[in-house]
Amino acid sequence: MKVDMAVIPGGCMKFMQAPDVSWNKPFKQKIEEYYNEWLLNGEMAYTLAGNMRAPPMETYLQWVVDAWNLLPTDLIKNSFKCCSVSNATDDSEDHLIHVFKQDCSCPEGMVLLTEAMKKMEEGNIVFVEEEEEKEEEEDDLNQNIDNGDDNDYSIELY
Repeated sequence: MKVDMAVIPGGCMKFMQAPDVSWNKPFKQKIEEYYNEWLLNGEMAYTLAGNMRAPPMETYLQWVVDAWNLLPTDLIKNSFKCCSVSNATDDSEDHLIHVFKQDCSCPEGMVLLTEAMKKMEEGNIVFVEEEEEKEEEEDDLNQNIDNGDDNDYSIELY
């Protein structure tokens, strides 16, 4: 089926989402610019109570299309590489992973990834965790679910 499995540790999903890491901010900024321009110069409609109506759906959708078309194609393509979503599986593009760069969240990640890949190649990776650790993670998971926390969760292999 040509499917590669990835294990994403809890709390790390924010580093894997290409829009959040690379292009969501400029995309939203452009839509905000269009909205502000509309507020200054657009045709306004008002409710009976005198409240301003939102821009027409056609107008807003055009802003989305225009903002999307202004994003460089390379930015979109490279965003998936810097988030390690579409990297080559031969380690040749691991240096592109954004979170592993020296000024980012996990500069030691490249070393950890290299060590894990080596262990996997040698057959030395054990996916079964200690029973205590599993119970702690289950408690954390249940607590986060009970609190409505939107944290990411690890995929556990047994």
